[in-house]
Amino acid sequence: MKLNKKSFIQSIFSSPKIICVICIFLLAAFIPSDNNDYVVAPGAGPVSAGDMDQDGNMDIVVVNNKYTSPEWNGFSFLMNQGSCNFQFSDSLTIPTAPGFIKIENLDDDPTPEIITQSADCRIRITFNNDISDTVRLNLGLHQVIYCIACADIDCNGYKDIIFPRGVNDKWGIFYNYGNKNFSSGQFFTTGGGFVECNDLNHDGRTDIVISGTNVTEYLNLISGFQSHILEENGARSFIAVADIDLDGNNDVLGITGLPYTNATILRMFKNLGNGMFDTLPVVILPYGSFHQKVIDLDGDTLPDILLLLNDYTGYYIYHNLGGFQFGNPQFISLPPDGEYDRNFECKDIDGNLCPDIVTTKKSGYIIQNVNILYNDGHGNFTPTPYVGIPLKILSDQTISAFPNPFSDETCIQFSLDNPANVNLSIYDLEGKLINCLINQYLKGGTQSIKWRRLDTNGKSCKPGAYIIYLKVNGQIHHSIKIIMY
Repeated sequence: MKLNKKSFIQSIFSSPKIICVICIFLLAAFIPSDNNDYVVAPGAGPVSAGDMDQDGNMDIVVVNNKYTSPEWNGFSFLMNQGSCNFQFSDSLTIPTAPGFIKIENLDDDPTPEIITQSADCRIRITFNNDISDTVRLNLGLHQVIYCIACADIDCNGYKDIIFPRGVNDKWGIFYNYGNKNFSSGQFFTTGGGFVECNDLNHDGRTDIVISGTNVTEYLNLISGFQSHILEENGARSFIAVADIDLDGNNDVLGITGLPYTNATILRMFKNLGNGMFDTLPVVILPYGSFHQKVIDLDGDTLPDILLLLNDYTGYYIYHNLGGFQFGNPQFISLPPDGEYDRNFECKDIDGNLCPDIVTTKKSGYIIQNVNILYNDGHGNFTPTPYVGIPLKILSDQTISAFPNPFSDETCIQFSLDNPANVNLSIYDLEGKLINCLINQYLKGGTQSIKWRRLDTNGKSCKPGAYIIYLKVNGQIHHSIKIIMY
């Protein structure tokens, strides 16, 4: 990795205000106080995760932004040495804005890119963890944005960047042409503060939902975008697009924290199957939150709602019961630590196919400012990762893939002692389902199936590492890592 260690070390001793703090914490800084609390540079803000060094382990990247000490601005890296043993690796000192960070693969090589916003409010894409290998995209105005979406809108095999512009109610796209080439911004009206993407009408093309003055869907048709307003004059809401009721259609959720109140508004729009929606009654959640996620946390495939509380005392999970009904909230304690802001991300850090919670605590001094809570697979969170914990083995037979590494296709083989219900699926290292190859009742004996590097939409997957998981009668039987080049 090409990380600027020299500039990071110099920045520590160039600020007299923190020399005393450094002396106190000299032996402890950048070393975990527990197996889930870590120190990075001050001003820890937005956070994401990805396999930055392609060793098969999820690493953590933090945006640092400290206005009073510009030398701290940039990225911090917590590199996973295996079994969730993280070490502070280095810091890139660059001017950054405090808005967002995404880890996405935008080119043909397997190393993911770091996408964030530079101090001049352009979108900055850092390739190969090398600050000298950077593309900057002009948003057309000086404004901090707090989210983007990455999706292949023009169906050319590369993820494009979709962004909101809340000031003048526009949104836009930078089309990705590959080889680090992007279009200039293509702007559209009726924009807002949040954006999310998914297929809404079953045509295999990725559609866009924008939340601003209005909540608007943009169906991505071959002839161009076709817009429909889901809600007029709504508050700028966090937006999630997911199949909330598991009927095969991607629905829309809008979540709005109410200022100066302990309440959060939940708006739900049910997809009728063709990109048209029914608006369901508004639900008031009795907890104040401005940071939310919609993701399956308890392993039942139903997307749940995760709220970071405004008072920083912890999280609430509203578990999805199906049919747009949510159960009583589950509280996860994470007491305040003297910080003045928090951000969080949900990614599978320990490799058990369940999203964990990574929280950053922004303060003006060095504290244990990255916390990881690990998911046991049933929505229970602890400081202990679940890597290395023996899974229930139902047979002595293992799963194999040949060739591995491979280019065009690999043959996956496994054996069953007895007839069983079998699920054989491909996941990426972030725990996202790539393709389900088998989900049916099989007789006992040796089974084999070929994977020709295609995802669920029939598109060719990019080179990199993937995990094959074999479930037998609902229990994880075996897994194997494969490499595609």
